[in-house]
Amino acid sequence: VPARVHVPQTSSLNLSASPPRIGPIPGPSRSRPGWRFPAIRNPRVIEFVMPPESAKNSRYPAQCGWKKRFKILLKRFVCGPGSMLIAIVIRLHVWTQRSRLSGRVHVDEAMKSGRPIIIVYWHQDVPGSLIWKEKIFPKHPLAAMVSRSRDGDLIAGVLRRFGLVLVRASSSRGGARGLIELIRWGKSQGSGSPFVAYPLDGPHGPPRRAKPGAAMLARKVNAWIIPLTVRYSRFRELRSWDRTRIAGFFSRTDLYFGESFDASNLMDSDDRNAEMMESVLEKLHREADEKVMKPR
Repeated sequence: VPARVHVPQTSSLNLSASPPRIGPIPGPSRSRPGWRFPAIRNPRVIEFVMPPESAKNSRYPAQCGWKKRFKILLKRFVCGPGSMLIAIVIRLHVWTQRSRLSGRVHVDEAMKSGRPIIIVYWHQDVPGSLIWKEKIFPKHPLAAMVSRSRDGDLIAGVLRRFGLVLVRASSSRGGARGLIELIRWGKSQGSGSPFVAYPLDGPHGPPRRAKPGAAMLARKVNAWIIPLTVRYSRFRELRSWDRTRIAGFFSRTDLYFGESFDASNLMDSDDRNAEMMESVLEKLHREADEKVMKPR
């Protein structure tokens, strides 16, 4: 809490004098936002203001510890020039994949209508969305919703290098506003079947539990909904809440698109629609596991 200390201006030390008075100073001033220097009524009194702990924020990394300073500088690098280097590495990684597509006919049928297409998947398959965007549909516009967290800042800095239209929102921070922006973007594209990548259980879980945001978006823009799941021949599973899978270099990636369904046939209850999407996506996961387990 900001405080003021009154120190008498005397040439010699007076031991009998009363100790300095310390008291809170409410409100900012015009001269310095966030601080308040009250008017000096007694010319023989100097008023000092003690800086609050909130001054040690990310805007001033020199005032932080070395660990927090390193995190702040790393975030600035990744969100800035470092995002270009990371995007180059990811592109090289994607182009080393041997991708195979199953269910392409469902996507082609939806694209003939010229209406928006919402690709729904679980959050652990987010890296697979870059594979089908870069290698299968590179010229089609794609929008995605990225959370406003610190991790979302890093992800957004990289995804912008891939030409994605990003909407910064999450279920807890600006979720309704993010859906509105996606609806406006979907309607503004007109013909051409723009894609919207939407993880059903994102951005914070619980894992593999669908949320009603995708159903609400599909009904508003009259879109097609296509489920997607990804399987890798070699991958590494991260220790995150969704167990994100990262494919290894020169591995095989199988993309499985499920049967598309029209948003006009959805029910009025978005919660019931979310349950239906969850069952459809889980069924597609089981079918993909059976195909992977079969001998080739």
